[in-house]
Amino acid sequence: AVLGARTANDEGMAVVAQQREVDAALADIDVNPPLSDATKQRLREAFTAKSAARQRAEERGEGAPVRVYADGIYDLFHSGHARSLQQAKQLFPNATLIVGVCGDEVTLKMKGRTVLSHDVRLEAVRHCRWADEVVPNAPWLLTPDFIERYNIDYVVHGEDPSLINGYDVYMWLRVIDRYRTIKRTDGISTSDIILTIVKDYDSYVRRNLKRGYSAKDMNVGFVKEKLLQAEDTVKGVRRNVGDFLKMFNQQWHELVSPSLLRIADGALSPRSPRSEDDDTGGGGGDGGGGGNMTFGG
Repeated sequence: AVLGARTANDEGMAVVAQQREVDAALADIDVNPPLSDATKQRLREAFTAKSAARQRAEERGEGAPVRVYADGIYDLFHSGHARSLQQAKQLFPNATLIVGVCGDEVTLKMKGRTVLSHDVRLEAVRHCRWADEVVPNAPWLLTPDFIERYNIDYVVHGEDPSLINGYDVYMWLRVIDRYRTIKRTDGISTSDIILTIVKDYDSYVRRNLKRGYSAKDMNVGFVKEKLLQAEDTVKGVRRNVGDFLKMFNQQWHELVSPSLLRIADGALSPRSPRSEDDDTGGGGGDGGGGGNMTFGG
């Protein structure tokens, strides 16, 4: 009985300590619009309640179906996004992955302009093999109502912090053990892709001009367009001259060089034997002149 009383007392003290932690955390939350009293009360209840996933696992045993939620912007959907969703899907052996795609308005406000619209980003996620369900216009700040509406057991996110005015939006989920972290894929991100395009801006403008896009389509000025076209013309002339010289050099070696080599071979070959008469420089036999010839008076 004494042991039972101590255990109950310990559990009660733990609940009180946790509630104090919750109240302190809620007091630090500064979002616009502010959280309502009802939402804060729901958060308090969520902090002190047993995880729905843990309860279901206890009731149904290992391998029970688990609903996992991941959210993001997923602009210019790339391999890093796909790998993050793969990690989320494979956290549990029997997981259903729900993917939330944040809307244009909230993303513009919280992080900045996207390249692709919400509908295009949503469609890209729908075609990812790891996504079982997709939630459009996902909220930036998750609430207990949202978690219950989609029957979510665990929320996953990358290692980078998600803060609103310094507040970790996943903090309450960490406390009740319904949050899991997945690793970021190094070497690829939407920002890296945009940086590549910005860095090689002129090259991509030229590319699209050649494909039929107008300067107006790309918000490029008239002077800029003509300058790029002039540079392309100069490069084209240089390339044509280079090709001509290369062809000329090749034909020179194929046609002219062998002839010169034959001439050179003929000039350097051994001369045929000649007679002694040839060596005298002309004149005939016995009296042809030469060194023995005398002049009379």
